[in-house]
Amino acid sequence: MIIICGLVGLLVLCGTGALLADKLRGDSGEWFIGAFIAGLLLVIALTLVGANRLEMRGKIAAFHEAERTLEAARKADISPMELAAIQRTVVENNQWLATSQYYAQNPWTSWFVPSAVLELKSIR
Repeated sequence: MIIICGLVGLLVLCGTGALLADKLRGDSGEWFIGAFIAGLLLVIALTLVGANRLEMRGKIAAFHEAERTLEAARKADISPMELAAIQRTVVENNQWLATSQYYAQNPWTSWFVPSAVLELKSIR
């Protein structure tokens, strides 16, 4: 999907560049370089947005796994050292959650973050 959007964007930019170059200074072919670079940057930007959203989904799955691990540890008899390691993981996950929810609520960055982040609750 991202590649298709990038290719469509490249075609639109190439067509626009061709029309503008023809009208402004004649058909010299220089428009293609600018349009190609703009299209390439568009493909890279769309790929990064998609990759970031996929990474966030992986972190959401890791967050759920940390919740399950903590629940299992509370029911089991574990050493204080293991409990401290689990608590450190809980703190790290809660910090990630707070940061992600901040960016999910910000109108300028919310399209980078899946809305599923807003449904998560911090681990207690």
